Amino acid sequence: GEQTGAQRAQRLGEVLTRIADAGSPLLISINPSLLPTYGQADPTIAVLERFGLAAVSGRPLLRESTTPRGRLVETELMVIAPDGSHPIQAGIRGLTTLIPWPVTLYERAPDGNARATVTPLLTLAPSETLWLESQWLRLWRTPRDQRSLVPDPPTFDEGTDGRWPDGKPGSKRPWIIAAASERAELNKPIQRLVAVGSNSWNIDQITQRGMSVDGRIVPANPGNTELMEASVLWLAGEGGLIAQSPEAVSVPVVGNIAEAEARYVRLGLILGLPLLMLLMGITYRVIRG
Repeated sequence: GEQTGAQRAQRLGEVLTRIADAGSPLLISINPSLLPTYGQADPTIAVLERFGLAAVSGRPLLRESTTPRGRLVETELMVIAPDGSHPIQAGIRGLTTLIPWPVTLYERAPDGNARATVTPLLTLAPSETLWLESQWLRLWRTPRDQRSLVPDPPTFDEGTDGRWPDGKPGSKRPWIIAAASERAELNKPIQRLVAVGSNSWNIDQITQRGMSVDGRIVPANPGNTELMEASVLWLAGEGGLIAQSPEAVSVPVVGNIAEAEARYVRLGLILGLPLLMLLMGITYRVIRG
C-alpha cells in the first residue's frame, strides 16, 4: 500500500499550496525529480511560481573533475556565499556551504497581480565543468562512497543537457542554488519564501561533518547550519537577530575564484615562473658581463 514517488510528490505539492494559500512563510528544499523527464510537471515546485521563481528539478547540476584515478563526477558542490545586503546573506557571508545534488533556480514573472522581489543567496559561476544532467538516476542510486567507482559516469550531452544558465555559451549569468523572495499583493501582507535547491543540505551527515584544524575539530560546512538558522529568523520576521555564530567563523575561508581568473592564475604559474627565471638569468649574465 505504499504510495509511488509521483503520488508522494503530488501530496507534497498540495500541502505546499495550502500553506501558501494561508499566507504563511515557506522554507522549501527541492529534490531532483524524474517527472520532468517523462514530460510531467513537478508538483513540488509549482508554488515557487507565486514568488517569481522556478526550478529545473529534472536535471540536477553536476561537476566533473580529473583525479589520479580518472574522471570523477561530483554530486556535492561546495558554495561560498557572496556579499550582499540581504539579512540572510549577512548570516552566511564567506562561509562554505555544501549542496548535495544541486537543483538550479531561475527568476520568472510571478503569477497573478503580485510583485516578487527575489534575492539569490547561493550562486555558482558557470564553467565548462558544470552542467545540468538529464541521465542522473543511475548515479543517484549508487551509494555516495561508491560513485567514484562507477565505470561510465554521466557525460555532457549537448542535445539533452545544459551548460549555461541562459543557453548562451560564455555567459556570465550565475547558476542560482538558493534564493529568498518576498511576495507583495494588493490588500495582503507580504509573504516570504526561501528556496534551497537541494533536499539534503541540512541533514546531520552534512551539517555535523567536521575537519581537523590545528588539532581541533571544526565544522566542515558551517554555512549549512547558518543558512538554516538565518532563513528561519528571516521568515519569522526577526532578521535583526541574524548573526554568524562563533563556531561558523572559527576557520578563515578563501573565497571562490572565477573561472576566468583561475585561467590567468594557471597561465601565470605555468608560463610566468619559467619566464621570470629566464629573465633573471639573462639579467645576471648581463651584469656579470
